[in-house]
Amino acid sequence: STKTIAAHTGTVYALAFSPDGKTLATAGGTDNLAKLWDVAMGKETKQLKGHTDAVLGILFSTDGKSVVTIGMDRTIRLFDATSGMQTKQLGPTPDDPYGLALSPDGKSIVTSGYGGHLNVWALAGDGKPTLSKKLPSFGAYCVVYAPDGKTVVTGHDNQLCYVTPLTP
Repeated sequence: STKTIAAHTGTVYALAFSPDGKTLATAGGTDNLAKLWDVAMGKETKQLKGHTDAVLGILFSTDGKSVVTIGMDRTIRLFDATSGMQTKQLGPTPDDPYGLALSPDGKSIVTSGYGGHLNVWALAGDGKPTLSKKLPSFGAYCVVYAPDGKTVVTGHDNQLCYVTPLTP
């Protein structure tokens, strides 16, 4: 039967599983929180605090030790998955970031935003984007890396997807 998790006080914007499948991460709207859950028990284990507006995207690092979030406050935040403490902040993003993806090598993320901006961020970097591009249209609500890590595809509210090479 279906199990229910009362995850947030408002909209749940994004979900991600840890690499081992034991932990679910949720991103919430009106409570400005990301949360970690024990999947088997259906119980909250951590609240990831720091965003000052809705949390729109969430993912785990390849090794499962970190959680990356993006928020309407135009920040990217890294949290320790064990302690729940924030370890780093990247940004600000140039627009409201809706799309978030982890590179195939696990070393960087890409964000896409409502204003049509695409940014690549090194997780070990200085908090500034390593690559920025303006896309042909605004409303880039989702983004995904190609398996080779050299191209990304964004999905837009104009019914189109754009395939963008990650070259300067």
